[in-house]
Amino acid sequence: MQVTWAQDTFRSQDDLEGLIYATLDEFLAHPTKENLSIFDAIENNSWRPATQADEHLALCVLYSNEGYYRMKYGQVTQAIQAYEKAWIEGKGQPVESYDLIDYVLIPLANAYSMIGDYSSAESIIQLYLQKAQKNKSREQQITALINLSIVYKSTGRVTNAIDLLRQAEFLIAPEQVDQKVRTLVNLSHAYLLDQQLELAQQISAQTQTLFEQNSVSDLLQADHWSNQASLYLQLEDTVSAIAATQKALARCKELQEIEPRRLAKLHVQLGQLLMSTRRWVPSKESFEKALHQLIPEWNSGLPHDSLLYAENTLKAAMDGMADVLVRLGQFKLAMGYYHKSARVEDQLAQHYNYGKSILLQQGERRQRTEKILYLLYQQYQVVPQTQLAALALQVAERTKAVELRQQIASYDADSSRRKWVRRQAKIEGELAQARAKGSGARLEEIQQLIDQQNHIRLEANTSGSSQGILKRSLLDLDSLQKRLDRERLQLWAYFVGKQAYYRFEVTPHSVTMHRDTAVYQLKEDSKSLLHFFSSPEHINERPTEYAQVAERLGSQLLGDTTPSQLMVVADGLLNFVPFDALLTETAVGMNYAHWPWLLRQTTLLHHYSAQLYQQQRTSTSGDHKLLGFFPEFAGTNLHLQYSAQEASAIREQIKGQYYSKEKATKRRFMEEAKNYGIIHLSTHASGGYLHDPPAIQFIDSTLYFPEIGSMELSASLMVLGACETGLGLLYQGASPQSLATAFVQVGVKNVLLSLWRVNDQATAELMERFYQHYHNNAYPYQAIRQAKINYLDDTKLSQEKKSPYYWASFIYLGAPDQIAPATSMAWIWLSVVLGGLLLLLGWYVYKRGLI
Repeated sequence: MQVTWAQDTFRSQDDLEGLIYATLDEFLAHPTKENLSIFDAIENNSWRPATQADEHLALCVLYSNEGYYRMKYGQVTQAIQAYEKAWIEGKGQPVESYDLIDYVLIPLANAYSMIGDYSSAESIIQLYLQKAQKNKSREQQITALINLSIVYKSTGRVTNAIDLLRQAEFLIAPEQVDQKVRTLVNLSHAYLLDQQLELAQQISAQTQTLFEQNSVSDLLQADHWSNQASLYLQLEDTVSAIAATQKALARCKELQEIEPRRLAKLHVQLGQLLMSTRRWVPSKESFEKALHQLIPEWNSGLPHDSLLYAENTLKAAMDGMADVLVRLGQFKLAMGYYHKSARVEDQLAQHYNYGKSILLQQGERRQRTEKILYLLYQQYQVVPQTQLAALALQVAERTKAVELRQQIASYDADSSRRKWVRRQAKIEGELAQARAKGSGARLEEIQQLIDQQNHIRLEANTSGSSQGILKRSLLDLDSLQKRLDRERLQLWAYFVGKQAYYRFEVTPHSVTMHRDTAVYQLKEDSKSLLHFFSSPEHINERPTEYAQVAERLGSQLLGDTTPSQLMVVADGLLNFVPFDALLTETAVGMNYAHWPWLLRQTTLLHHYSAQLYQQQRTSTSGDHKLLGFFPEFAGTNLHLQYSAQEASAIREQIKGQYYSKEKATKRRFMEEAKNYGIIHLSTHASGGYLHDPPAIQFIDSTLYFPEIGSMELSASLMVLGACETGLGLLYQGASPQSLATAFVQVGVKNVLLSLWRVNDQATAELMERFYQHYHNNAYPYQAIRQAKINYLDDTKLSQEKKSPYYWASFIYLGAPDQIAPATSMAWIWLSVVLGGLLLLLGWYVYKRGLI
């Protein structure tokens, strides 16, 4: 349908507001799905941008109506875009002009939740909750508290959700029956998630009483019965759970207009329940009904890619179909549905504004991936073909370092995208600094920063700067193997699932696949090993116990033999395991130097993803100058006594700019780091805690994880000579949210990082050895290995100081690049003097006739 209004008349009168309302009226006269295209025409028909307040308000009304109808017709992602534009146009308007909370912000946050972008949903809800409190609107406050509780439940913060719902209860008036029911349904579900079954049952009974005494909408009754089904399932009463779900479906069908998505969700829930009772065919039929609701054009078989769209319920229906098809023995079709579900998930991720939302999505992707790996392994056991192992590796790789790959892609993108990312990172850094003040934090300052964050994000969305961030292309195995051949490496990639763990061994000419169901033992041994490194005394107090765990874990992870040079792509908790400190056979005696460390057998490199390694650019040629920071913190309880010694030893080897004591400032680092090929930080750092981001200290202030995102670096090597620089929050399949990953995502190619709280003296000695070897051969991954071996073989060190606690913390993350350091003048003069002495000695010997 085309806009039929006299556009020339509006143009001649410069009446943009009139054109906007006329366009909206034309759509509302026939508000069909086909006529949604009329909204696309408004921007083409406008002869200038809106400049007057009334024009901005008109666009706000237009876009909010577009969002409403796109939601009605199941176009959730397009609805989000419309609501975001409505917010941009209307945020400066007076409250009495148009209720932005009811017509824009509430549906926008709901739409974010529907696609699983809970970080964006939370941000918007917090925004309108603050506005509702300021306007003293009880109804909007209640809505905000309930909706925020749903986000908290969905992201594992159940206790916070219960607190919010109790606050909402306090605000609800006796006559607000629907709000009371909605609150109680969510509260019962929250108690259920919190394993407080008795309270969940009590609240559910209270809800049922309200139904009997009041007129409650069919939709809310459906929500109650859906929650009741979850409660029955927790009580292991599957029959009652199925009956409750069927009641919920019946209530929905009573409605004249019902969103297809709601019906589809209930069909998915019923399919899952039927599958748990081994009723495979009825379960399959239920999933098919869900797919018919979501894809009316679909008949049977695998839906064509053109029919897929970003929708969480569609993803769940695809996964359900795949699961039940496995039970029916239709493995090929099941694999197809798993892949279709992954495509839907990719489309969802394209619309996420925060990396955290992608991380939260990882759990579902990992579960699906493990199911696919099992199907492929079943075939691989029958016919162990390289193609099957390669396909399995590619599937596993799609779950690796997802957010890190997204961030790197963002920094490699066009300038507008980079600008948006850095603006966001700057605000997030300021938020981290504000929150770090603890009780001294100004809530007003924090809220202002959150408002700025929302504004920047919405601006970017409406301009298209934040779209199309994530590209989950398959690992290019041919390119990977060519690179391994060129760099004389093998690559071992791990996938640690819930039912089993996998090891993929990639050589320049083959790919093999190994599976082991002893995953619980692997995780327990990993935790035990890491506990030994939580204190310098632990290994020395129980060396025999450590040796047993290190040997057992080595056997699980390494098999019978290891290559001379190995790239390790770890997974999950294995990212924190010091592979160098694993044992390849039983240790004899108590002399650490004589133990069979993997360190002595294999040169190790690490990466967070085989794809990142395959795509990593080779470091630039030429001599690289070093930028070093050594705050020392003399005269404080943070004093690094051996940092000056470390700086002096490095300065003798490599030319560069060295800042010590009061000159080692954060401001100087932020300004100068982009100009250097090698960066060395000798200071204090922390891997962060649950609510505190990783951080690294300078003499004047602290640099937090989010702030690093505003930088643009090109260093070929960064040496993080501080504690816990490789540690951080760990989501399933993601790289650790560490300082090391933060620097990698902004352009650093290779990093020397630490896995625990390192000892100051041992670090200084290790770094001195590292730079000596690095100066001689220009390969940092080889230099750190040789430094560790020299440390172990040093007869001047006590037995206790040779514990792996002191030497195994630092690992090399990156490619085996040759990174030539610029030779220091001291070394040049020393070379000249030594060369001169040798010439004089030769002349003397010649003249004396000694040769």
